[in-house]
Amino acid sequence: KGISKILGGKSSESKDTLAGNNENRIQKHLLEKYRATSNVSYYFFESSLNYLQSLELLYRAYDNNIEADKISNSIDYLKNSKSSESERLRSTKSIIGTSSIKIQSNIQDASYVLSEKGRGYYEQSLPFAIGAAESTISLYNSSRLALQNIGLSGGLSVDSLLYNANDLAAIITVLPEIPNFSKDMMQTIKLIFSGAREKKIRDQGKYSKALAELNLSDFDDSSTTEVSEEEPKVEEPKVEETKVVEKKEEPKV
Repeated sequence: KGISKILGGKSSESKDTLAGNNENRIQKHLLEKYRATSNVSYYFFESSLNYLQSLELLYRAYDNNIEADKISNSIDYLKNSKSSESERLRSTKSIIGTSSIKIQSNIQDASYVLSEKGRGYYEQSLPFAIGAAESTISLYNSSRLALQNIGLSGGLSVDSLLYNANDLAAIITVLPEIPNFSKDMMQTIKLIFSGAREKKIRDQGKYSKALAELNLSDFDDSSTTEVSEEEPKVEEPKVEETKVVEKKEEPKV
């Protein structure tokens, strides 16, 4: 079984065959949005973009503009860098890990009182957070499906690697880490919304309700994400482009 089929990436099949046989394959223009070579890497970049945009606004809410500016630069890197997919995957993953820990500490600091401007920034972060939650679910399911397919096919053979070398990209180097990475990201997203409720942040878009309506059962426990042949088959998520919300104007005091 080739890497392209395992990861849901590009293929040597004709365009007509692809259109007829795989409705869940990421459309070409969506892959090109992030110069991604697989479904998994597309979902990784899509969820990361929403997530980082939420964190940038949250850091501004907590008056930490230095950290917010760093994240802003990271967003620009994710969207516009000419670096390889491998470099962008590793760099983005590292930035998210560090930034998540810091913002968790801020949100959990009950003694910190947000200014009116800060509350406005917090409110603006919520649509990005729900966008991140939606695409993180797809990332988690897609990565588990890829890992399952690898396990059921007896692992990655030399022949399959050579046959699909152009499709392999870098995602395979971080693939085993993505299910837990997705869970960590979702836990921070939940914290963002619980913090919003505690601080009585305005939620005109009813994003907290939208989060509650998502199926987060896979993110509610710390069970292992290793795949065995006996594990129930994971279905590839149906692909729809996640809406990345445009930033609003800076909140007025």
